[in-house]
Amino acid sequence: MRKVRLQLILVPLCWACTQPHAQTQPASVGDVPKADSVTLVERVRIVEAIALFRRNAFPTDTTRWDACAVAIAAGPEYRPLLRPSFRPLFSEPTSPCGAKPDLTGYSRRLVLRNILGGAQQATVLVSYMGGNYTHYESYTLKRAAPGLREWVATEMRVHQAMIVD
Repeated sequence: MRKVRLQLILVPLCWACTQPHAQTQPASVGDVPKADSVTLVERVRIVEAIALFRRNAFPTDTTRWDACAVAIAAGPEYRPLLRPSFRPLFSEPTSPCGAKPDLTGYSRRLVLRNILGGAQQATVLVSYMGGNYTHYESYTLKRAAPGLREWVATEMRVHQAMIVD
């Protein structure tokens, strides 16, 4: 009986080890995906879906999104499209945003690196910067229903977590 149980456990583990892994190299700030077909409104809904996912996963987290990084990756006119309940999660820009984000002075912040989306699926790369700790978060999202602008985050992966002295 023990031999059978061991085989049942090892088979899924061995199968998972052979599967291709997601790319973990982060994109640089300001990289705009070339084959992206997502509108500005959809980009804002995608960022809101990630913010909601993070709020549910980390209920006590008060980290704010860097406004200039969101403006570069999502579009400069994103702020009025945010739903009122999400606006407090985004920092106010301290000056006009340039081609590279002038990061705000917050000790903890989320930096939106890029959004790549299509008809039914999107991927997003975010950096978490918390004082001397940083990591990358990659998200996979799916459209909530065909034809709708709503998106749902289905997966989050954390990459390259490191503490910097």
